[in-house]
Amino acid sequence: MLGSEAVRAAPGGVRPLPVTRADCDLAEPEHVELLFERLKPKGVLHCAGYTQVDRAEVAEEAAFSDNVEATKSVAAAARLRGIPMLLVSTDYVFDGTSRRPYREDDPPHPLNIYGRTKLEAEQAARDAIIVRSSWLYGPRGRHFVGAILEQATKPEIRVVDDQRGCPTSTLELAPVLWELLLRGIPGIYHAACEGSCTWHELALAAFEMRGAGGPKVVPCATAEYPRPAKRPAMSALDCGKLAAIRGKRLPHWRDALRRFLVA
Repeated sequence: MLGSEAVRAAPGGVRPLPVTRADCDLAEPEHVELLFERLKPKGVLHCAGYTQVDRAEVAEEAAFSDNVEATKSVAAAARLRGIPMLLVSTDYVFDGTSRRPYREDDPPHPLNIYGRTKLEAEQAARDAIIVRSSWLYGPRGRHFVGAILEQATKPEIRVVDDQRGCPTSTLELAPVLWELLLRGIPGIYHAACEGSCTWHELALAAFEMRGAGGPKVVPCATAEYPRPAKRPAMSALDCGKLAAIRGKRLPHWRDALRRFLVA
């Protein structure tokens, strides 16, 4: 979902060298070394990862391999060559107990295996550029917005209304990843669309902006919709550090959603 958009968003003068799972098993250091020797990259956007939050609870080994071992291999290859690397991480490294949006220096405390493996990936790439984002959706891949709109013909759906985050379109995030990679200064950065909402509010906005009617969207509590992986109740990100660097913020989540739906 994100990697494909990053390829499309490559700025002028940059030639992206996209890599798929068929090209290389990133969890195998020797495969990664051969890949780097063949491609000779000048920088790395590491967008690959295991992102199936619920399935990770019963597939911990796969999540660890894709998120931690792969990051170790890629970070080691980039470090050996002295080239910048950017790792995409997640708001799910936090436990959701904060009463304000999380800053980069807030202590992480993941609630689920997915978040834990992403935090271990951050630690494996601590000298890289680490970008935490939130609630991603985009033109490709499976995501909440697409799944919700597929239910447009149902008379009623129930959507969780006690988890809050920052829905972020890959159309907005991908160009920012290139900006940070080309800038090349290591550190942790929060990058998400402005504002925050609940899943229920996001579902209402998606149907409203699509403008073709839809089901009655009934709010419910997390406890009424149990999932294998525990989610943070509040995982909104404070992106002030990134805004200060760029001189501007990402669009508000509603504006980004509207752009995505009409793209």
